[in-house]
Amino acid sequence: MVQLNVLLADAQQQASNHEANSMLNSMFNKENLDKFKIGVDQVVQLLAQTLDVQQKPFSGIFPHELAKQFADIDLNQPLFDIQEALTEVTQLYLKDAVYFNNPRYLAHLNCPIVYQSILAELMATAINTAVETWDQSGGATFIKQSIVDWTLSKLALGKQADGVFTSGGTQSNLMAMLLARDFQCQQHTGHINKQQGLPQDFKRLKIFTSQVSHFSIQKAAAILGLGYDSVVSVPCDEYFRMDVNALNQAIEQCQQQGDIVMAIVATAGTTDFGSIDPLAQIAAIAKQSGAWFHVDAAYGGGLLINLSFG
Repeated sequence: MVQLNVLLADAQQQASNHEANSMLNSMFNKENLDKFKIGVDQVVQLLAQTLDVQQKPFSGIFPHELAKQFADIDLNQPLFDIQEALTEVTQLYLKDAVYFNNPRYLAHLNCPIVYQSILAELMATAINTAVETWDQSGGATFIKQSIVDWTLSKLALGKQADGVFTSGGTQSNLMAMLLARDFQCQQHTGHINKQQGLPQDFKRLKIFTSQVSHFSIQKAAAILGLGYDSVVSVPCDEYFRMDVNALNQAIEQCQQQGDIVMAIVATAGTTDFGSIDPLAQIAAIAKQSGAWFHVDAAYGGGLLINLSFG
């Protein structure tokens, strides 16, 4: 029994050493630079082969069919050979991926990207910088701030404006609603949410947005503890833009009920129709009602920057 325990311990130690050595042999550093170059070449060759034979945006496979291929994958058994890994990736991913670069792709919002961004992504991923603080990034922090400042200048938001990068529209809308909620709670009750939590009458807070706005507004309301019911859906006109008359009526009804107009969310480029709400009119209404005015410009922001190059 003692001998068996010794053998098991020895086997475990050997496995641990093998795993540690494999990790060391995989680190991105000057010792492994030649292996990295070979790996990059193999990936580029694979992508070239894939794009060469790719005829349509999607293979048409059904989810239940594709799921069968993943049933026997054992993540506890890693593939240390890059060629084996690329073969598996080809079968499980590339073969049935959705290719946004294909001219026939007209489905969702995704778009092809320029090759320069892939090179930049390769460099950024290799260094793996954390840009949120200077002591973790050095120059990358200044690169981030420079791009933020450049964007603000193109949007003509003024010298007091600032910004941050997010993962997308959903996170941006969540951040905006968080700021709106905390601002309004402090304005109306003197309550500081980050210290004291939500005030007792927080259910009075209402968010107004068009009936074709992005669903992330409702999701943000739920995450922030306000709930779906706090979001007032405002009807649109025949061009799928928020109807300002309907907005005024909804706000009036809200105020008559003793509720607080927390925020008005306009959309500059809706997901389904690309429609842009009458921003100037809505901004005036927001100012008059004391609401936080947020514009979801996931479409329109990029459009505005492109127009600035006009």
